[in-house]
Amino acid sequence: VVNYKRIFKDNLIKIKKIKLLAANNKKLDELNKMVSVEILVKEFMFPANLIVVPNMCVDVIIGEDILSSVKAKINLEKRKIMLNGEEIMLEKLEEKRQESTSKIVNVLKQKDSSQDESSIETINCIPQYKERLIDILVHNKELVNFEARVAKNYVHRLQIEQDKPFVCKRYPIPYKYQEKVKEEIRNMERDGIIEKARTSYINPLVTVVKKNGSLRLCLDARKINEITKKQYDSPQNIDVLITRIRNNSIFTKLDLKNSFWLIPLHPESRKYTGFSVDGKVYQFKVVPFGLQSSTAALTCAMSQILDKFNKFCIYYVDDILIFSEDEEQHFEHVKIILENLNEAGLKLNLKKCLFYQKEV
Repeated sequence: VVNYKRIFKDNLIKIKKIKLLAANNKKLDELNKMVSVEILVKEFMFPANLIVVPNMCVDVIIGEDILSSVKAKINLEKRKIMLNGEEIMLEKLEEKRQESTSKIVNVLKQKDSSQDESSIETINCIPQYKERLIDILVHNKELVNFEARVAKNYVHRLQIEQDKPFVCKRYPIPYKYQEKVKEEIRNMERDGIIEKARTSYINPLVTVVKKNGSLRLCLDARKINEITKKQYDSPQNIDVLITRIRNNSIFTKLDLKNSFWLIPLHPESRKYTGFSVDGKVYQFKVVPFGLQSSTAALTCAMSQILDKFNKFCIYYVDDILIFSEDEEQHFEHVKIILENLNEAGLKLNLKKCLFYQKEV
């Protein structure tokens, strides 16, 4: 079973209702949702269908049926499990919670519901460096896990020239998307992207349907842009950047996840990003898509984090490229960048990252 909070809601599969008993013999509510995942333990990966349970105190419980299917052998006396020919030490739950870094890591990786059942690795890396790369990602798990967060050392402030309240006409939400919009609003509020507000600045909200059928809610920020002073921080010229990667033979491309939403908006600037949905008013706590200063905000934040590594790293908006002369040197460069991105509070879209490429 898996904690409801640890999954992507778009990947839920409805099943016939079932009843489960907890370890304390307590009956759980009838459950009717499942999710297909890939479970990675050390280098061994295996598929599993997990029943989704709300309000669990742990992230995942792997049952006897799954362990039997992968021929796992458990020695409770020695507190060891034999999996894929390798002995792994078991830890007590109390010890596990106390440790800041786990010795044994179970990485739960969501499968896109549109992918085939046989789809496995999402980490694109050459085999001899994959285990070491996974170790780095595990030690910087906040960089790739499901928890939302924002950059730590940069806050974007809007430079308003004409501070006069406005209320723009709202765009109607198609009936078939209304429930999805409400769910997305709840998710955005939960993740700290937006907050309920009392503001006199109301912008239209645009509903964008993504390729996978999920929604992205974007602010139509044209009115804000009219009253905002332009900011001219911009990415470096792409031709100049390309000249810097010559004479290198190994590359890693990193992709930031929801890049603008990683940049916190100054509390005094939030009121200008107000919008209304279902009779309730919200405002953004992070930089929304559509602001004319969004790219400038991201550029400034990235500059603070990565400019000191310009001998082996370049960036263009939310794309980061690490380059090196050989593979071992590249491993150290990748490690440095991942650690610094994590320390800065950023997030990666792991599915779009490419590690150890001969060309990009």
